[in-house]
Amino acid sequence: MALSGFWTFILILSIGYALAMLATSRQHSLGPLVNGIQGDPLVVAEKDSAELRGTPLLRELRAAGDEGVIRGNTLITLG
Repeated sequence: MALSGFWTFILILSIGYALAMLATSRQHSLGPLVNGIQGDPLVVAEKDSAELRGTPLLRELRAAGDEGVIRGNTLITLG
Protein backbone atom coordinates (compact mmCIF):
# COMPACT_ATOMS: atom_id res chain seq x y z
CA MET A 1 0.00 0.00 0.00
CA ALA A 2 2.84 2.39 0.70
CA LEU A 3 4.13 2.12 -2.88
CA SER A 4 0.67 2.86 -4.26
CA GLY A 5 0.62 6.14 -2.37
CA PHE A 6 4.14 6.94 -3.53
CA TRP A 7 3.31 6.42 -7.21
CA THR A 8 0.10 8.43 -6.84
CA PHE A 9 2.14 11.28 -5.36
CA ILE A 10 4.68 11.10 -8.20
CA LEU A 11 1.90 11.12 -10.81
CA ILE A 12 0.12 14.11 -9.26
CA LEU A 13 3.43 15.96 -8.83
CA SER A 14 4.42 15.44 -12.48
CA ILE A 15 0.99 16.56 -13.75
CA GLY A 16 1.25 19.64 -11.53
CA TYR A 17 4.73 20.37 -12.86
CA ALA A 18 3.52 20.12 -16.46
CA LEU A 19 0.59 22.44 -15.76
CA ALA A 20 2.90 24.92 -14.01
CA MET A 21 5.23 24.90 -17.03
CA LEU A 22 2.25 25.63 -19.30
CA ALA A 23 0.94 28.39 -17.01
CA THR A 24 4.31 30.17 -16.84
CA SER A 25 4.86 29.90 -20.63
CA ARG A 26 8.02 27.86 -20.21
CA GLN A 27 6.32 25.12 -22.23
CA HIS A 28 3.92 25.84 -25.10
CA SER A 29 2.45 22.36 -25.58
CA LEU A 30 2.51 18.93 -23.99
CA GLY A 31 3.96 17.27 -27.10
CA PRO A 32 7.65 17.54 -26.15
CA LEU A 33 6.88 16.35 -22.61
CA VAL A 34 5.11 13.26 -23.89
CA ASN A 35 7.04 12.44 -27.05
CA GLY A 36 10.39 14.15 -26.63
CA ILE A 37 11.75 16.72 -29.04
CA GLN A 38 11.46 15.88 -32.71
CA GLY A 39 14.81 14.92 -34.19
CA ASP A 40 16.38 13.81 -30.92
CA PRO A 41 18.32 10.58 -31.38
CA LEU A 42 16.88 7.51 -29.73
CA VAL A 43 19.28 4.90 -28.39
CA VAL A 44 18.00 1.52 -29.54
CA ALA A 45 20.84 -0.67 -28.30
CA GLU A 46 24.36 -0.47 -26.96
CA LYS A 47 27.04 -3.07 -27.56
CA ASP A 48 30.62 -3.37 -26.43
CA SER A 49 33.05 -2.90 -29.31
CA ALA A 50 34.80 -6.10 -28.15
CA GLU A 51 31.76 -8.00 -29.46
CA LEU A 52 32.43 -6.55 -32.92
CA ARG A 53 36.17 -7.26 -32.92
CA GLY A 54 37.41 -8.36 -36.33
CA THR A 55 34.15 -7.60 -38.16
CA PRO A 56 33.86 -5.40 -41.24
CA LEU A 57 31.33 -3.24 -39.37
CA LEU A 58 33.89 -2.26 -36.72
CA ARG A 59 36.46 -1.33 -39.37
CA GLU A 60 33.82 0.73 -41.18
CA LEU A 61 32.80 2.49 -37.95
CA ARG A 62 36.40 3.36 -37.09
CA ALA A 63 36.97 4.73 -40.60
CA ALA A 64 33.78 6.85 -40.40
CA GLY A 65 34.82 8.48 -37.11
CA ASP A 66 32.21 10.57 -35.29
CA GLU A 67 29.81 10.63 -38.23
CA GLY A 68 28.94 6.94 -37.93
CA VAL A 69 27.53 4.53 -40.49
CA ILE A 70 23.96 4.51 -41.75
CA ARG A 71 22.30 1.12 -42.28
CA GLY A 72 18.72 1.47 -43.48
CA ASN A 73 17.16 4.07 -41.20
CA THR A 74 19.61 3.39 -38.34
CA LEU A 75 22.71 5.43 -37.54
CA ILE A 76 25.42 3.32 -35.92
CA THR A 77 28.15 5.16 -34.04
CA LEU A 78 31.02 4.40 -31.70
CA GLY A 79 30.48 6.10 -28.37
